[in-house]
Amino acid sequence: PGEDARLTAVAVLGGVTVTVPPGSRIALSGLSLLGGRDVRVPPGDGPEIRVRAIAVLGGVEIKEREPGG
Repeated sequence: PGEDARLTAVAVLGGVTVTVPPGSRIALSGLSLLGGRDVRVPPGDGPEIRVRAIAVLGGVEIKEREPGG
């Protein structure tokens, strides 16, 4: 991702998985209504990715890409 990367992820009655490069920093905002948002990315020193996650009866998961994947 380049500088000031932004992403909007919307999950309605289902799930969304966002995969980011290793070392990324995640800035999460958004809304959960009977749903959830989960960041499974260890703190890094790479580029910041701003994710606006909206989950309605669903879920948004942000995880780090597997090595070599």
